[in-house]
Amino acid sequence: VFKIDGAVPSGQINFVSTTVPVSQNFTVINDTFNFNEDSSNNNLPVLSNDTIVPGSGAVLSIQSVGIPSQGGTVSITSDNQRLTYSPAANFNGQETFTYTVRDQNGATSTGTVTVQVNPVNDNPVATNDTFTEVRSGDRDVFINVLQNDNQGPDTGETLTVTAVGTTSQGGTVRVGTGGNGVLYTPKGGFTGTETFSYTISDGKGGTATATVTVQVSPAVPPPTVVNDAFTVSEDAASAAFDVLANDTPAATGESLTIIDVKAPNGTATISNNSTRISYAPKANANGTELVVYTARSTNGGVATGTVTFTITAVNDAPDAVNDDVQVLSQPNQTVNVLLNDTNVDTGETLTITSVTQPPTGQGTVTIGPNGRSLVYNAPSISFSGVVTFTYTISDGNSLTDTATVNLRVENFTPRDVGVVFNQQIQGVQLSVAYENADGQNGNGNGSNLPPPVQTDRGVKVQNIGPGSVKFSAPQLPFRTASASSVIVPNNFNDTSSLENPINVGTRHARFVDIRDFMGQNLRNGLTAAVVPNDTAKWFETQGAWRDFKNTVVTMNQTGTQVNIRATNPSNQQVEANLPITDNRVEVRGREGEASLLRIRVAPSQVFTGASGNTGSNASGEGEATLNPLAVDLAMQQVRQLPAGQPLGSPSVPLDAASGDDLDTIARHNGSNGFRRGFRTR
Repeated sequence: VFKIDGAVPSGQINFVSTTVPVSQNFTVINDTFNFNEDSSNNNLPVLSNDTIVPGSGAVLSIQSVGIPSQGGTVSITSDNQRLTYSPAANFNGQETFTYTVRDQNGATSTGTVTVQVNPVNDNPVATNDTFTEVRSGDRDVFINVLQNDNQGPDTGETLTVTAVGTTSQGGTVRVGTGGNGVLYTPKGGFTGTETFSYTISDGKGGTATATVTVQVSPAVPPPTVVNDAFTVSEDAASAAFDVLANDTPAATGESLTIIDVKAPNGTATISNNSTRISYAPKANANGTELVVYTARSTNGGVATGTVTFTITAVNDAPDAVNDDVQVLSQPNQTVNVLLNDTNVDTGETLTITSVTQPPTGQGTVTIGPNGRSLVYNAPSISFSGVVTFTYTISDGNSLTDTATVNLRVENFTPRDVGVVFNQQIQGVQLSVAYENADGQNGNGNGSNLPPPVQTDRGVKVQNIGPGSVKFSAPQLPFRTASASSVIVPNNFNDTSSLENPINVGTRHARFVDIRDFMGQNLRNGLTAAVVPNDTAKWFETQGAWRDFKNTVVTMNQTGTQVNIRATNPSNQQVEANLPITDNRVEVRGREGEASLLRIRVAPSQVFTGASGNTGSNASGEGEATLNPLAVDLAMQQVRQLPAGQPLGSPSVPLDAASGDDLDTIARHNGSNGFRRGFRTR
C-alpha cells in the first residue's frame, strides 16, 4: 500500500488476515442406478452427469464417499473417477449414500446416489434327511422330506417335491400327493441302508436337491387280529367296544393299541387310551355296518380287523307338521294335512287317528276316507275367518304325533279359469300351479287345486278358490315359441276366465307340407309330435278328425308304433295301433328324440269297426294320387313363413316362388278353403 508520492510509514499500516473464496466452476448432480439383488462390484460412473463451466479448465475427482443406508458397500476406484457398489446379501429395495467431488483448485461439492435393488428369486434350501422307521416288507412309507427344508431368504413361497432320484439298493420311491413328500418301498427282503435324492421347488423357478438316507430294519411279525361282531340298537348313543380282547401280539410280553379306525356310515373313534373303539350308528339307520380298525403291537407289527355291527331297527315316531291352509265356505272341503308330514321308517303308512273340533260356531272337521285327509264344513255358506284345530297321526306301529291346522276359510264361489292356445292344437301338457295374490302357494301348497282339463282350444282348471293360477307351457318340439307362462287371477269380484291367451308358437315352416292345404276342404289328417313311451307333446287335427273328441296319441317305448284313442261322433270309444312304417303314417321330421308324424288318411281308414265318416272326404282327399314329382317340386318352392304367423292365415297366403319348370300356387280363397294349381312353363 503506497502513496503516490512515496512509501507509507509502517506505523500507519494495520496488518490483518482474511479468507478469499475461490470460485467453483462445476456442479454435482444426484445419480440413480438399478441393480439386481445379490449382484456385486457394480460400476457407478457418478461423475458422468456432473457439469463443468465451459472454459474453466476444471478437473474433477471423487474425494470421498458416505456410508450406504441399507448395509451395502461402496468404494472409490483407484483413478478416483468411479464408485464400486455391492448391495447387502439378499437385500432388495432402495439404498442411498453420498459422495464428494473436488477440482484441482480444492473446490468441493456433494451429491447423492440412489440405488434401486431389484428382487431376484432365491433358491430354496434342501437339507439332507435320515429316516429309520422303515421295515422290510413295508410299502409306500410316507417320508416328510420337507420338514427340515426352507424357502431361503424369500417369503410367501410354498415348497413341493418335484422329482426323486434312483434308489441305491433297488427300492422304489415316488413323489407323494401334491408334492407333500415321498413314498418309499424297500426292495423285497432288503435290510440295511439305502439312499436316494429328491428335488424341491419354490414354485417360482428356484430349486434345490438333497439326499435321503433310509435305514431299513428287519420285518417284524404282525399281531393276530380276529374279527369281531356286536349288536346295537338303531339311534343308540356312542359306546366303547373292546375289539382287542380276542387279538394277540406276535410275541409274549408285547401289548396292542389301536392306531386307526374307519366307519363308512356311522361314527367310530379311538378311545380308552387307544384300547377301544367307540361307535354310534348313523341316525335312523338299521341293518349291518362293517368297521375296519388297525392294531399295532409294541414291536411295530400291524394288522387290520373288521367289526360287524348289527343295528336292530327301532320304530321312529312320525313327524306331524303344522299346516296353514286356505279353503272355501263351500261344503265338504278336503284338507290334505299329510302332505308335509314325514316318517323316517319305511313300510309304514301314516293315517289320521283323531281330530279336535273348532270352537262353537266355526264349523266341523271329520276324518276323510282311509284316514288320509280331513273334511271341513263351514257353519254356513257365507262364513269366513280363521279356524284352528289339531289332528293326530299314527304310523300304525303305536307311535303318534300331533300338529295344528290354521284354516283360512273364504266366502267364495268356486270358478273355472283357463287359457287358450294361439294355434288350434291339442294335447299340450301344461303345468299348473296355484298361487295367492302375494305370490305364495295357497290351498295347502296347491293340494286343493284340481287337475287341469283339456279343452278344444286350450286347458282349464275347474272349481278353484281365490288366488291366481299359473299356466306354464314348455318349449314344444317343431314349433317356434320358447317356454312361456300366463298367470290368471281369480279374485273375489271376478267371474270364470277361460279366454286367456298363451303362446305355443307356430309350426316351423320346414315341417309344413303344401299337400295339407290342397282341395276344396282342408285335408283329412292328424299331425302329432311324439316321443317314445309318452303321450304326444301336441297334436292338431284336420277334416273329419276334428269331429273326434278326447283324442290321445301315444308312442310305444321303442318308437316304432303309435296308439290313437278317441271318442267318435257316435260317442263310441275307438282305438288303433299303427306302425310308423305304415303307409298311412308319414314321418315329417325329427327333433332330438321327438318325431313329427302325420296320419294322412281319414279316421274311417284308421279305426276299424266304428265309422269315422262325418261327411268329409274319407279317402284322404287324394293325397296318395298326387304326382310325387310335382309334389316334390311344389314343396321346394314353398317359402319360409314370417315368425309367429300360422300357415295359410289371411295375412300370410301360400304363394310359392317361380321355379324353372313349375309354378305352384296355393292361396287363401275365403270360405272355399284353398285352391291348387300347377302351371307348366
